Amino acid sequence: MELPVAPQTYQPSADALVRAIKRVEILLARTGADQIDLEVATCFVNSNRPGVGMANFAAEVRMGQSGPDEVLNRIEAHFASAGTMCHQLLGNDTDWPGDLARHAEARGYRRSVGRVYLLRQYALPGSIRSDLQIIPARAAYRQLRPFFELASTEQHALDEAAAGDYAEAFIDHLDEPRQEMFLGRLDGEPVGVVSLVTLGQIGV
Repeated sequence: MELPVAPQTYQPSADALVRAIKRVEILLARTGADQIDLEVATCFVNSNRPGVGMANFAAEVRMGQSGPDEVLNRIEAHFASAGTMCHQLLGNDTDWPGDLARHAEARGYRRSVGRVYLLRQYALPGSIRSDLQIIPARAAYRQLRPFFELASTEQHALDEAAAGDYAEAFIDHLDEPRQEMFLGRLDGEPVGVVSLVTLGQIGV
């Protein structure tokens, strides 16, 4: 008996999508950084990789009863005590409080605007390369480090040591059970990677 597939009825709001993306940043950071909960933020620190932004940042930054300078002072003091620096501030809300954003910019932080895309339909490609092999990344563990090192060097112009730290941070992400990472290979050599983190009915 053939059963029809129920149409998709769940449509997340823009705010829900933004929250999901921020949630994924936190989940992946936990795989390679220590989490410290301050009253004004949740900080992730890895002093062994001080140059890796995704392992040294403050998430869920919030004002509460504190003024903007007090919020930033507490965050920066925590990172300084750990021998590293805060590379990124992720707000607790979709929109930043104006005063906090201005004070952060005065300290050298810059606004970063990203786009969020919602996949509503998926059309299968007309043809797929017969020599393209797609496998779980965990099955090709030994190939991941040099692949991520090369990607980090090409995309961010990092030196060898920094690229190695970034590669290790990406490999740490494999410890998150909600993430599925797939590696594309041609002639046995890695050519691309894609990952999906599942949060309820949302995949990021």
